[in-house]
Amino acid sequence: LRLADAHARVPLLKRAPVARAWKVRSGGVWYETWDAVPEQVQASTRVQRTMFPPPAAQLDAYNIDLCIRVLPHHQNTGGFFVALFEKVEEPGPDVETTAGAEPANLDEVGSLAEDGDEA
Repeated sequence: LRLADAHARVPLLKRAPVARAWKVRSGGVWYETWDAVPEQVQASTRVQRTMFPPPAAQLDAYNIDLCIRVLPHHQNTGGFFVALFEKVEEPGPDVETTAGAEPANLDEVGSLAEDGDEA
């Protein structure tokens, strides 16, 4: 799988740029990086390394800007994050798949969204 550009599929959807940096709060204190979290707090299960953003170079490699971030107040919806994946090759023999699952037809989904119908 690879990340595909989701923007063209829903051109009328109001969106915000994907967050590339954020802080994590624990015990009333905000931390910008995992390294800034005291060892005592790191030892607890409340704050995990994976809660922090990866380095900028790693974010660039993920192509996260191809995703869409929707905020609730932009169009009276819930907030959500959209990532569109494109299948570029068949999975290897060691990958589990769901038996009998039908793949989605993304062309149909895209045309429904463009017509103003719910996808």
